[in-house]
Amino acid sequence: MDVLSGDMNGTRDNGGRGGRAAGRAALDTGGLSRPEAARLSLAHQLLVSGRYGRALQEIDATLERNPSLDAAHFLRGLVLLRRGEFTAARGALQTAVGLRSGHASAWLLLAYVEMDLGETEEALASVRGALAADPADPNAHLLHGNILELLGRNDEAIAAYREALARSPQIRLARYRLGRLLQAGGDEEAAIEQMITAQRLNPLDAKSRVALGELFEGGKDAARAIAEYEAAVRLDPRSPLAAARLGAALHARGRDDEALRMIGVAVALNPKDVASYLLMGRIHMMHGRRDQAIEAIEAAERIDPQYPEARTLLAEARRSPGGAPNEQSGRGED
Repeated sequence: MDVLSGDMNGTRDNGGRGGRAAGRAALDTGGLSRPEAARLSLAHQLLVSGRYGRALQEIDATLERNPSLDAAHFLRGLVLLRRGEFTAARGALQTAVGLRSGHASAWLLLAYVEMDLGETEEALASVRGALAADPADPNAHLLHGNILELLGRNDEAIAAYREALARSPQIRLARYRLGRLLQAGGDEEAAIEQMITAQRLNPLDAKSRVALGELFEGGKDAARAIAEYEAAVRLDPRSPLAAARLGAALHARGRDDEALRMIGVAVALNPKDVASYLLMGRIHMMHGRRDQAIEAIEAAERIDPQYPEARTLLAEARRSPGGAPNEQSGRGED
């Protein structure tokens, strides 16, 4: 179920939380009286069309007549979440699960809200409530893994991601996160297998290529990382992430002219990319191009004046008479 879209029929996407399915969402009115069903159906349509105030009016009128309707409290929480009222949304969703402990959708949405509020332990309890109500929901297993990973319980997170994939092999995000955890645990072969599977299932997806490239880069296989980043750029020439990753990988291999071209593409696509501007500045410093280095680093500092590396690197560039600084200073962190 895409809970954030308002889809209360239990339809599942590939693990997303966005609102793309909002136009197709339908309200489950089973068990409601005809007037209650009509009012909540209207509220749901108002939610889908973005008329949140009117939706709340209909929901509140329904609850005034029957305050024990868990479906109304759930829908109220969804509307409040869309309005950015997270604390109020949490209260409505807690009421919904209090009225019906088997309300899987309410438990799952409550877990998302608690995550947004930084209440990780509470979110863990809520997502487990969702799993108790609907053990087959891959999105609940995905969120379960995410929360466990945030808590540093990586072995349990791996198991949760595997559960999500067993129920829905197309969930790309679960494969990415599983692959990263496997790599962190030293199982490079299994990690690569997960990323290749994600790529095979999504052959035209540039993000799959970037993720696999990052995995190869983490394993110090720069040549294969570059090949994946190049494929990502071909698939999506408008992706600033793919261009930035390719630029950094090319620099790591000493191919600085090519690196600068790709970094230039990255900052053109994403003018707020501090890391790419700093890398551009470091490369120019390595090659004795003081003015270009200062220009790039100043661009980074304008974006984030509090970024420590920008201030340090800019001071170094300004002190330089134009010659390349030492190798350690020029390389920095990629």
